[in-house]
Amino acid sequence: MLALRLFGYNLEIRVSILILVIFVFDVFPPAATVIWFLVAAGSILIHELGHAIVTDRVGGSVDRIVLYGMGGLTYSRGLKSGWRRFAVSFAGSGVQITIGLIVYALIRAGVPAGASRYVVGNPWTVDFFSLVESGNYGAFAAVTFMWISVFWGSFNLLPIAGLDGSSMLAEVIEKTVPGRGRFHAAIIGLLVSGVVGYLLFVRGFTLAPIILIYFALNSLSDLRRK
Repeated sequence: MLALRLFGYNLEIRVSILILVIFVFDVFPPAATVIWFLVAAGSILIHELGHAIVTDRVGGSVDRIVLYGMGGLTYSRGLKSGWRRFAVSFAGSGVQITIGLIVYALIRAGVPAGASRYVVGNPWTVDFFSLVESGNYGAFAAVTFMWISVFWGSFNLLPIAGLDGSSMLAEVIEKTVPGRGRFHAAIIGLLVSGVVGYLLFVRGFTLAPIILIYFALNSLSDLRRK
């Protein structure tokens, strides 16, 4: 584990963060794999900094930020009201998507040179294989950062246990069903995990459904604790 101070926050980077390379280790050459890992970790860090900064702004305090596995977690305290917790939950994806879209705009404007030809119309559609074959690793880093930021930020808004969307939904439900927000959010998360996992599977994706199964198990774990 690596521990350091960054922008006034205690940051822990655990060895399990290396699992990020599971998506590309047998697809990209070594140089591109290293870039992918660094860019993905950087985008996740921006996500967690979004949580941390907004926590400070709404009166809470941040104990530490941890990067591990395929994501991160910001440990905080002192968030008393529902709207404050909702804002903090949204902030990670909000900041991550916003910066990703800024990079997307720069790419479409021709910065860095050569990157725009590999982004087909929108931030979701990228020709990664041709981009890697081009050897333009500056463009590869920019496009990868843009894609991961927009994709992971949007994915995190899904109401699935372990994701920010579930915490946001729980706060909304809590307003109408006090004391039962997390329970109902966990049930919805279980259903969403199954539906999204199935849709990805029938479209030919295999790794993503496995990740969704993991989140579904998190939903079941949440239900058992209620």
